[in-house]
Amino acid sequence: MNRKEEPPDKYQCLKVPIQKILKSDTDTKTLAIINDAVLRTNYITTKSYFLLRLWVLEKYHGNQGIPLITEDTIKMSMKSLVKASAGPKAKGNNLLLLQEFQKLHTFSLEDGKNLSAILDYYTTTMITAIENNIKMNFMDYIKRFVNSYFKSIHKDDLQNKDFRKQLYKELQVVKNDIINETLLSDPKYHSWLNKNRYKIVPQEYDTSYYYDIKANPWTEFAMVNTFLYTQSTGEARAVGNNLDKILSSLSESLNNNQKVQKDNGYRNEADEYRITYDPLITENVDVGPLDINNSKIRGSSARNSFKSVNYREGDSIAMILERIILQIPKYKDIKKIQETYW
Repeated sequence: MNRKEEPPDKYQCLKVPIQKILKSDTDTKTLAIINDAVLRTNYITTKSYFLLRLWVLEKYHGNQGIPLITEDTIKMSMKSLVKASAGPKAKGNNLLLLQEFQKLHTFSLEDGKNLSAILDYYTTTMITAIENNIKMNFMDYIKRFVNSYFKSIHKDDLQNKDFRKQLYKELQVVKNDIINETLLSDPKYHSWLNKNRYKIVPQEYDTSYYYDIKANPWTEFAMVNTFLYTQSTGEARAVGNNLDKILSSLSESLNNNQKVQKDNGYRNEADEYRITYDPLITENVDVGPLDINNSKIRGSSARNSFKSVNYREGDSIAMILERIILQIPKYKDIKKIQETYW
């Protein structure tokens, strides 16, 4: 009698080059088609993530309600990023969504030919990823926000070990007050709690915040992280091709914007940006001429040397950094990176 084998207690996921998966007699043309589809899908989904964040931020800063992100929402964001095709046209609410996304970005359009089934699959994947991120990390985001806020206020006192220990002890109670809707913290925090509690968590909930996040993860706070986007227009300048000076200039520009917002009463405390990079990025690499030329994030050059990069309010900081790093020849050749690491 054959015994049925029990499944293993642990599963191991191995990342291997695609050549290890395909049959040995697979021709180079087929491999090229697969790689092309992978790259185009990656471009579309990456831009879609950025676009969804921008869409949420636009509504947040405009004091508009943030609609539920559904599969239709993601499909229309993707549709706004690809070249027109002969497929079905958007209608009704989807058409309005599509037009809204199209007005919101200036991305170069990607080729979505023969990717409809793959993008449909990725739509479900993106919904799952967003929901899981909120379910797993929302409470941590609250705690991180409280820590960052009060650490920035008391940054000069944090060198004192006793003060730091007492502060963290007090902040733990503040976090519990937010999550449990209590007011058990030191009275000196009560004014701040009463003013900001419902900017951090919803005022209404069904059972508890812990339960509702699992049951219904779509909340405004969890979907917005304004620290990742520029809050106003600005410029980063540098002389020559020194990447460190360019990133320092960008950090300084972002911090100046924060200071202006604080001086104008838009925020109680200014965030602090400090952008650095792993030295291995430029080890034995000629950074070369850095010149950004994009419809939304523009740079100007003189004698083939990086001069400046301009950004607008609501630009993704990650996208600005990507545009800069992609000017380094070693990281500009996506095809070579693909061949080397895939």
